[in-house]
Amino acid sequence: MKKIAQFFLKPTVPVVTINGQITEKSVIELEKNLKDIRVSTAKALAVVVNSPGGSPTQSKKMVDLIHNFAHDNHLTVYTFAEDLAASAGFQVLISGDKVFADQQSTLGSIGSITNFMNVKELILNQGIEIRSVTTNPASVTNQSMFKDVPEELRHVYENMLQSQHKKFIDLVEEQRGSKIKVPKEKRGSLLYNGDVFNGKQALEYGLIDSIGRVQDVMKEEFPKADVVFPQKPSISGKFMEYAKLYNLFQTIYQK
Repeated sequence: MKKIAQFFLKPTVPVVTINGQITEKSVIELEKNLKDIRVSTAKALAVVVNSPGGSPTQSKKMVDLIHNFAHDNHLTVYTFAEDLAASAGFQVLISGDKVFADQQSTLGSIGSITNFMNVKELILNQGIEIRSVTTNPASVTNQSMFKDVPEELRHVYENMLQSQHKKFIDLVEEQRGSKIKVPKEKRGSLLYNGDVFNGKQALEYGLIDSIGRVQDVMKEEFPKADVVFPQKPSISGKFMEYAKLYNLFQTIYQK
């Protein structure tokens, strides 16, 4: 049926978008959008990223979903940064076979960060005392905004962040290492220090392949294809599609 549809129906380039903070909900939405794609006419997959980052675990799930979908359907993945593709969003961006950004896109933030809120003085000024009992004062689950961060707990967080940072660097090297135009000995201080870059800088460093926007690039690569966002076909829409194929078969058979 797929080969028949490719012969009779107009080819398409489906587009999925990743917007905002990357969370478990984002992964569920991406999975749904991928399932809604009509793979029978797809010539490639375009992924548009506009995200400041989020969970590295969920971004890895996103990358796996995209890669598995593309592999199963023999599609090349084109990724595009819009306004922002930073941190976990950048991880998704560089997973594409061909990576694009706008000249003014903000990219990178190859680093890890965690924040603490401390309202200890505010609580003390109100005459409130917080007491807690724990078997492990150094546990990350024991951190509270009502007290200072213990030195030993700070070391735990630092080690966790260093581990995450190394995994991020390893991922960039795996996806872009051969294309990066910065000498290896300079990458740590120039690329892997948490800085962000615009699209032009990212291209100069080899973090992306080219400057371009999804509509322009896809129309140039696949001039006969429609660039579409996935929409779940209605029952009537599916019926009309099968009816169209049936009528074509009837016409061919009668000839």
